[in-house]
Amino acid sequence: MNAAERGARTAAAVRHVVCFEDSGECTLERIAREAREDDGVLVFGPAAFAARIHAYAPRCAGAIDQVARVGGANYPTGTPERAVTARGGPPHWTSLLAEPTPLAELRRHANADGSIDFSHDAFFRSMPAFLAPDAKARVYGRAAEALLVERLSSGPDPDPDPREGLVRARAPLELPPAPSWPAGRRERIRRELGITPREVAVLVGCERGETVDLSFIVRAVGMAVVGGAPIRLVVSPETPRSREIDAFLRAAAGAKGVVVDARAERPWELLPALDACILDRDGALERPDVCGGWRPPERLPRTVEEAGDAVSPLPALWALACGVRAIVHASIDLGAHAAHPLLTRFDRDVAELARALKV
Repeated sequence: MNAAERGARTAAAVRHVVCFEDSGECTLERIAREAREDDGVLVFGPAAFAARIHAYAPRCAGAIDQVARVGGANYPTGTPERAVTARGGPPHWTSLLAEPTPLAELRRHANADGSIDFSHDAFFRSMPAFLAPDAKARVYGRAAEALLVERLSSGPDPDPDPREGLVRARAPLELPPAPSWPAGRRERIRRELGITPREVAVLVGCERGETVDLSFIVRAVGMAVVGGAPIRLVVSPETPRSREIDAFLRAAAGAKGVVVDARAERPWELLPALDACILDRDGALERPDVCGGWRPPERLPRTVEEAGDAVSPLPALWALACGVRAIVHASIDLGAHAAHPLLTRFDRDVAELARALKV
């Protein structure tokens, strides 16, 4: 591999950084779909969470590092572990290093002026592209960014500018690929969920169900149901207070019960059978005691802007890709898709959201 080839290889090399505290199946699927074979992945969270990437892209094996929590809250700053996978893969990149920290090894191979000749150094010819000095770190979510900066700023060889080269992953320019559904699958899925043809099935979109506060949504749903709209909410089993919400809708609005299904966190498996997707801001802003999920208090949102920024737009983008209406809180950035004809925005007006649900 000559210098030109190596430069082209490292120019777009990315290390994707994700934390299970505020990301879930949607983000893992996106990383697996967008990551190139030269890219790497750093996962803060359990090995089982890191291994989920292989369900979407087995070719990532060998480039996934995982840092587990210690004591239920802290992430150590030592060398990451190999992500657990049953698929095997090429040798892990850490076997190429003489020392546990890549930065120390990089310095050993630099010339006096700090430059490195990629074409003649055996270390760099064998090193994965995402470890090269020009590689970028793409962080998915506020927690992943905070943890990576903390990691780069600590340890025996701290980075003097830990934010240099970090890029926050925004809403992708293209919608996800719409799933191909055989004839009759929509009706079959609705029967599985207990949803009749005339009912309006609305998915409560989420990356992680434990961060969703249904309080505001259910008030609007109750208002719409009283007004004659046969709405059924579909939620993740991890959604806080779902049984309480179910009882409220039945008693106060005469509505049918909330549908609970684990596929709610994998929206591509349900949306073609549903009628809309609603995506609210992070519930921890109003109910940190209930909707904080796995995040410690210092990583919870404290403003409306932070609460919107903490929510992945991917569930809404999956709805648009499936040709389903997306009803999205005004604080959530959808990037290039902000003017999509199937998109409806809402803020903190319950009646406004109720009207949107009835359309």
